[in-house]
Amino acid sequence: MKNKMTHMFYGVVIFTMSIQLLSMMRTALLAKEFGVSSEMDAFNLANLMMIAIVNIGGAAIPTVVIPFLATMPENQTANAKRILNSYVVTIMSASLFFLIVVYIAGFIGMENFRWQTNRPFYYMTYLLTFIMGAGQLFRMYSWLLTSYLEVEGKFIWIKVAGLVAALLNFLFLLLYVENLTIYQVALSVAISFLIETLVLAFFNRKWSFRFSFAFRSAEYRRLVRLTIPSLLGAIIYQVTILLPGMLGSYFGTGYISMMTYANQMISIFQVLLITNLMSMVYPNLSRSFSHSVEVGRVKFVQYLKLFFMIVMPVVALMIVIGHEVIAILFERGNFDSTSSHQVFIFLLFLLLALPLNVFKELTFKIFYSIGDTKTPVVNSSLSIAFQILFLSGGVFTLGVMTLMISPLIVAIFAALLAVIALVRKLSFKQEFIPVAKELAKATLNAALMATVVYIEKITIMTSSELINLILYVATGVIIYGLLTLLTDFKYIRPFLPGGSKKREEMF
Repeated sequence: MKNKMTHMFYGVVIFTMSIQLLSMMRTALLAKEFGVSSEMDAFNLANLMMIAIVNIGGAAIPTVVIPFLATMPENQTANAKRILNSYVVTIMSASLFFLIVVYIAGFIGMENFRWQTNRPFYYMTYLLTFIMGAGQLFRMYSWLLTSYLEVEGKFIWIKVAGLVAALLNFLFLLLYVENLTIYQVALSVAISFLIETLVLAFFNRKWSFRFSFAFRSAEYRRLVRLTIPSLLGAIIYQVTILLPGMLGSYFGTGYISMMTYANQMISIFQVLLITNLMSMVYPNLSRSFSHSVEVGRVKFVQYLKLFFMIVMPVVALMIVIGHEVIAILFERGNFDSTSSHQVFIFLLFLLLALPLNVFKELTFKIFYSIGDTKTPVVNSSLSIAFQILFLSGGVFTLGVMTLMISPLIVAIFAALLAVIALVRKLSFKQEFIPVAKELAKATLNAALMATVVYIEKITIMTSSELINLILYVATGVIIYGLLTLLTDFKYIRPFLPGGSKKREEMF
């Protein structure tokens, strides 16, 4: 029998590609209509702020809930549902509290400093936060529903919900974007989050939410104790996202939108490849470490090799053809070639940081799997402290370049902290040797592939930019595929026809 997880991964990738395509087409529509204007800056900054605030509570949900569900006995389903519903009440109440505090602070600022007349950008941002905040609350509840489905292995249904929401949102904008204000655009995004949540709730009727207040339960209290470090880590992480956006407004109009466009492009690969695969391996990784640390170590190295094999060619190829991708997606209307160049520079450093972030995130999953939520918080705290120092010093010396290179600098620092944590907490030593070898192998293959694509790029060109791009991507896929077959045939053999038994052993 063919391996279910492998086939499901292929299905998830197809659905995710469709979702990301719709998302990018939506972004292209907005870029054409609003470009890098102050309206787009306000929209993106409000979105960043609301994601940061709501994620303070929401980010803890998958890291705490998935290990709880993955190790829960089947005969305890009713009790687990009561405990989790109580937990959801607590987390959503905390996020709503933070949201209200921000709204009150914004109202005070608006009244005292007369933002409507003196600071129209801040006034517009403040109004947009009301719409985006409501949407993020719906998104937060959808994470809980997603966690249930992930543990049950129903990854396809998660993507179906996302596809329905993305498709409806894109169709609405396609029909009406030229007549819409930025506030109506924000409302359409918030409604798409509500639609996604409703579809997920339909697929998740087994774990339907009911208000529950089992606050005296020992298991509920354990979940809350595990959440507190995750909560602190989420605060720290969201600051790292929000701080560059705030500084972007300091350098003038357009920089927030440029960073957002670059982040949206990198998110295609993060969601399409990294997040999907991470969500699929995390329950199994958690079970492996609950079985024994030795088994977990083997799985960690195995999964990390898979991630490197996928990430490195993406990084290399996008470095070569990133300019062309940005031009085809965004360069029209109010988005010109100068904006494309600036977005590419932001994107370049995000790409270089991607493999390091993958390593850090998979390391954090290990500690969450063994119930250690403090180590990720400590590492995150040190990373944000380092980022604040770097941004504070760099803003006055390097200028806007500080914002561009900060993702890579901070990723290097965070990866070093992750290595130290693995050595100190789990006695990782020998495991780093195969990890380094696999990273070097994937990097070499990706570099060779990128060299061939670059030569093709400067020697072979057609009259159509789109056809050129398709040729470059096809060449990259073929070259990297052949190189991987030569260097890693035994590893990828389970994914080829007839390798179902090997796939079962791997996953």
